[in-house]
Amino acid sequence: MINPPSEIVVIRFDATDAAAHTEVARVPVGLSAEGFAVSPQEDLIVAVNMGRTYLPDRLTFWPGAQFSSLTLLSFDRETGALAVLSEPYGFVGVLPEDAMFDADGDALAVVIYNDRERPLDPGVVEFWNVVRDGEVPRLERTAVRLPLVRGPHAMNLIP
Repeated sequence: MINPPSEIVVIRFDATDAAAHTEVARVPVGLSAEGFAVSPQEDLIVAVNMGRTYLPDRLTFWPGAQFSSLTLLSFDRETGALAVLSEPYGFVGVLPEDAMFDADGDALAVVIYNDRERPLDPGVVEFWNVVRDGEVPRLERTAVRLPLVRGPHAMNLIP
């Protein structure tokens, strides 16, 4: 199988000389996870999955070639436990590379290499809201898309 689902793995580091590092959690996310972000509260993780959007247009019938996705997970900082909170959030965009929460953890920015419909056009940053009004947090896509130079890969939050 080409590129099976990626995984988010939590490893507890042992600071002693024994270096007995242990795997605490391993959870599958979408196809070809390219980046991830941890919320400022350290209770949510978002995996950015490019799917198979790297395939050429003539192969867009292949499963996963049309859409990228985000996987939202809960994270327990004390135990290291992970849990997927919902089905992946699909969106159009070729090769999403990275995500970043805002300083309050209320919004998420996702950087996308380019659009399939206009492959030579600029890349974009898409914005999502992090909704915490129920028992289970969720993501909500906004209409805000900021164009960038084609091929953006990473972001940083400057305090």
